[in-house]
Amino acid sequence: MEKLKVDPSHSKNSTIPIRNRTITIATLGPHGTSSEHATKYYADSQLANVKTEILLLDSFDSCLTSLISRQTDYCVVPHAYENIQIFYMTPDVYPVDIFRCDTPLYGLAALPDVFIKEEDLQNYEIVTHKAPIDLLKNYLKGNLTVKIVNSTSLAAILVKEGKYKLALTNKKAVEKYELQFIKTFQPIPMSWSIFTLKDEVLFNG
Repeated sequence: MEKLKVDPSHSKNSTIPIRNRTITIATLGPHGTSSEHATKYYADSQLANVKTEILLLDSFDSCLTSLISRQTDYCVVPHAYENIQIFYMTPDVYPVDIFRCDTPLYGLAALPDVFIKEEDLQNYEIVTHKAPIDLLKNYLKGNLTVKIVNSTSLAAILVKEGKYKLALTNKKAVEKYELQFIKTFQPIPMSWSIFTLKDEVLFNG
């Protein structure tokens, strides 16, 4: 089994090499996603001595494309992402690190002047991303109508713009887009993989 060589110039706790330039890390956007939250956590806790820039893209497919085309150095992907195997199976891509970072609090959010009773939720379409959708099944009753979009932050934006009344989203997005929770659920315990290109990884022979 090949082992990742940790160069002395690496961060104390991270397997990501330190370079004499800014490291770009791609993940799912827009601002306020749990992916952005986790990427900032990793950069702050594991790469404190490295210049980093977070690139927020509209899908994880776009993150993979940006990595393969060398527009970014790394991608951060949650293990809840339903197609994460694509990263593991792409020949030139390598999982360089794994870390734990729970998401912010999730819940149902609306504009500040909107008040909806729980028994009336089935009368509204809830916009969200696929990943946290089981929270609705676990915390709410009835047949709920759901609209799937690329991220829970995008869901929050659509509520902010008045296109939907309710979003299943996280606390960061609620604060960013000036919404309010009408019902809260829980943070989601989550682990994440960091991917890079194989030719960026140093191996023991």
